[in-house]
Amino acid sequence: SDTITLGIALAVLGIALGIFHPVAMTFVSRVATKVGLGYAYLGTGGNLGLALGPIIVGAIAAGIGWRVAYAAFAIPCIVIGLLILRLPKRIRPPAVHHDSPGVDTSIRVLRPVAVPLILILASNIMNGLVYRGVVTFLPMHLSESVTTAIAGVDPVMLGGSFTTVALIFGVGGQFLGGYLSDRKRRELLALIAVGISGPALFGVWSFTGAALLGFAALFAFFHFMTQPVYNALIADYCPDSWRGRMFGIYFFCAFGVGSFSASGLGYVAENQGITTVFLVCAFIGVISVFIMIPLLLRALRHTKVVSALDKS
Repeated sequence: SDTITLGIALAVLGIALGIFHPVAMTFVSRVATKVGLGYAYLGTGGNLGLALGPIIVGAIAAGIGWRVAYAAFAIPCIVIGLLILRLPKRIRPPAVHHDSPGVDTSIRVLRPVAVPLILILASNIMNGLVYRGVVTFLPMHLSESVTTAIAGVDPVMLGGSFTTVALIFGVGGQFLGGYLSDRKRRELLALIAVGISGPALFGVWSFTGAALLGFAALFAFFHFMTQPVYNALIADYCPDSWRGRMFGIYFFCAFGVGSFSASGLGYVAENQGITTVFLVCAFIGVISVFIMIPLLLRALRHTKVVSALDKS
C-alpha cells in the first residue's frame, strides 16, 4: 500500500509540475515590464533548484530519512503558494474572460501568426529531442571518453555529475538570454543560440578529454539560453486570449515529444555506439537552425514594411 500511495503522490506531483510551466510563463508575460528578464529570473531559479535539489535532498535523506526530505520541501511550497494567492491586485495578471465582448478565443485569431508559431514550436521540438538525448547519454559518454582524471575528479564521477554541471552553466545561459532578449531582436538571438548549441555537439562527438568537456559546456550554456528567448517569442506572437494554451502546447512539444528521444537514440546507441548519438543530435540541432532562419527573415521583412509605412 505504501508503494501505491507513493506512486499516486508522484503522479499528482507530476501533473502539478506540468501545470506550473504554462501557468508561470503566462503569468510572467502579463505582469513583467521586461518579459525577457522575467523569464531569465524564472529560469535561473528553476535551474538552481534542479542543480542543488539532489544535493540537498541527498543530505537530508542520508542524515534523517527520505520521507523527511519530501516533507522538508513540501513546507516551503505550501508557504510560497499561499503568498502567491495573497499577491496585491496591482501586480496580479489580468484575467482573460472568454465570455467578455470583443474577446475572440477561437482558433481564428492564430491565423495571422500561424507560420511563426509553427516555426517556434517545430524548433522547440528539435531542441527537446536534442536535450533529452544529451542528458541521457552524455554521462556515460564522458565516463568512457575522459580516460584520465581531470583536476583530480574521477571520470566516472565526472560523467555522473554532468547534469549538475550543465544546469550550472545553464544558469548563466538563461540569464544572458533573458537579459539580451529585452535589448536585441529575439529572432536573431534564438538563431544565434541554436546556431552554437547544435554544432557544439559535433565537438562532443569528435573530441575527448578536456575538449569534450569544453564543447559539452558550450552546448549547455547556449541551449539553456534559448529557453527565455523562445518563451518571449511565444509571448510576442501569440494573442493574449490563447497565450496560456499556447504555452501548454509549447511545453508539450518540448517535454512530451522530446521524451521519445531517449528511446529512439537508445536504439542508435545500441546499434551504432554512444558516440553516434551526439552526431545525430548535432544534425537535429542543425535542423533547428534552418527552422529559425525563415522566422528571422520574416521578422526583418515585417520590420521593413512597418518602417516604410511609417515613412509614408
